[in-house]
Amino acid sequence: MTRTSYVEICVSNFEQSIKWFEDVLGFRVVAREEDEYAELRREETFIQLASDHAPYWESERPRLLPPGQRGSGVEIVLLVDDVDAVYRQAQQAQAEIARPLTEYAWHMRQFWVRHPDGYLIRPAQRLLSVKPDVYLRQISAAFRGEKPKIAQELLPIKNTADGLAQQGDYLGAASIYEMLVTEIFDRSISTLMRKKSTTTTTTTMNIMKNGTIQRKKD
Repeated sequence: MTRTSYVEICVSNFEQSIKWFEDVLGFRVVAREEDEYAELRREETFIQLASDHAPYWESERPRLLPPGQRGSGVEIVLLVDDVDAVYRQAQQAQAEIARPLTEYAWHMRQFWVRHPDGYLIRPAQRLLSVKPDVYLRQISAAFRGEKPKIAQELLPIKNTADGLAQQGDYLGAASIYEMLVTEIFDRSISTLMRKKSTTTTTTTMNIMKNGTIQRKKD
């Protein structure tokens, strides 16, 4: 997986913060540099912790708020697969729950937990009204058929997404649109690569053939 972005937070108590993320949210340390820097991971989410004694934070040190306050106004959203399990873990760790686990109208089930430095962490789980596996199978099946029929077989899937959008279920619609676009894009790239490979092979064979003929004439 290629990561295009990540978050790093400066913490007042380095060891305490590492333990907090491990015990409360289930992260694990994947990289560490002494007592200045650590990278933690949970599923496909990465968070970097830096001690306020780290040399590269020296220029920002005068601006840092006191321990317990420096994260005020900062919220970090963590998308998880099972937010209920994360919530139970946070409760068992006796973390400070800022807002309890609740299901929201925008198709998210989430809660807020406060880090010792005041950072608000919001584990959240998307609640889809559609089953991605079902539509992925339908899309894959469409591409296994004859080429003229692909568009016809994909049209009902697109119509389903259109219907969800008209009903106001934008997340469900977007999920299907994303699957359609991703599959079409991937298939197009694969086709182009195969054509390029075939063309390259044919050209190479012609060059080799012509070269052999030329050597015979010589």
